[in-house]
Amino acid sequence: MGVDPRRAPRYRYGGGLTGVFAPSRTREAVWEALKARRVCGTTGARILMEFRVDGVPHGVEVTCSSAPRITGHVLGDGELESVELVKYDSHGYTTPWVSGGGTEAFIDFTDRSFREDSFYYLRVTQADGNLGWAGPTWVDKT
Repeated sequence: MGVDPRRAPRYRYGGGLTGVFAPSRTREAVWEALKARRVCGTTGARILMEFRVDGVPHGVEVTCSSAPRITGHVLGDGELESVELVKYDSHGYTTPWVSGGGTEAFIDFTDRSFREDSFYYLRVTQADGNLGWAGPTWVDKT
């Protein structure tokens, strides 16, 4: 009988990595970054990813009265199969922006469908099967 990866994901991925966006490598700066939710995670690949909503770093809560502009950068350690900006609102989960190919992606997207409180995060899939996530950022409609 094989190991069920849903119950023991370490057998499938071998461990993961967590990235923390802190201004310095001090204990205090890392804890502040964790509290601010400025984090990303991968299944083990060294994928660098970050994004901003209206210039504010991911992980925070922002207020927008009109279509938010989302910018970002993803640098894979292998071929990027897909980089997806995932949005959640009362309609459920959607992917309003998708890219793929190469080892690097740049995001510059304005969400013209923004009508209500939402949150956004990045989901990255590499061709080698490794995954990464950054965010989320909560966007409140005013």
